[in-house]
Parts: sequence; C-alpha cells; structure tokens
Amino acid sequence: MEEPLIPDDLEGHIQLARAVTWIPIATGEDHHTLWAFRPLIEKRCVAVVQPDLHWCGGLTEAVRIYHLAEAAGLKTVLHGGAKFAEGQHFSMAFPEVPMAEFHISSPVGVPLEEAPHLPGTAQPKDGFVRPSDAPGFGLEIMEKWVTPWRYPAGQDFSATLPSAN
Repeated sequence: MEEPLIPDDLEGHIQLARAVTWIPIATGEDHHTLWAFRPLIEKRCVAVVQPDLHWCGGLTEAVRIYHLAEAAGLKTVLHGGAKFAEGQHFSMAFPEVPMAEFHISSPVGVPLEEAPHLPGTAQPKDGFVRPSDAPGFGLEIMEKWVTPWRYPAGQDFSATLPSAN
C-alpha cells in the first residue's frame, strides 16, 4: 500500500503497521533528506521506503537513505525513479531494490513509446529497462540547451566576485 497517510504522521504509520501486517506499507515520496526517513526506518513502520531523487536531496542522499533502510532490513523503491537515467542505475546497483517505478504519461492517442523523455534515457520494453552504459548515465545533452549566463542589464556584480589579488 503506497502513501496511505500524510507524510508527517509518524504515529499513524506506527499504528497502521501494527494493525495491517499482511500488506507491505510504502511511503517516502514527500520526505526530504535522510532525517525525514530515519524515524520511519527506526520505528519499522514501513516495509518499503520510497525516496524521490528530485526531492530527497539527490542521488547521494538517496544512497544514504538506502543504506539506512538496508541495515534495518527494509526495501527501497525510488518514487518514479526508473523514468530517469540516474534512478535506473540506482535501482540496478543495490540488492535491496526489488523493482523500479516508471511512470509514463502521454496525451490521449499518443503511444507510450512516443511520450517525451530525456534523450539517452532508456525506455521500457516489455516491462523491462536496460540502463545505458554510456558516460553521464547515458544522457544526451543537446548543445542548444546550454546557454551562457548573462547578468541582468545595467547591474554590476563585480563587487561580489573574488579579487585576483
């Protein structure tokens, strides 16, 4: 059962885990950093932690969350993580990640394989994903996406720059 309660209701998660022992409870997509996951893991009131790479603090923080959960005997499944190259690699790299959540949305009438995605990100085929082994998780950054930073017109930021002396 995924996200059965509001994220901050630790006591509710504890009571639910005691009352509903036959359904694994998963939560975490709205938790930020290891410190939000720690009480859930320490109290063993979830069976699956679900950090979101974009909200939990990034890949490094997700690895920390994974290790704490693994030490407690809990599984980790990234929230929507398989849609992104770094999440695919995370999900394949750790033994206590039994599956990967991959959400695809496309406009009505557009086949899922034609749904927008970041170039170089592996897409599912027959329910499986094979992450790229290319550098940079396989992402293909288009040159037109990279633009130089321009200071707003008329503003002098030279006083904020370190001096050459």
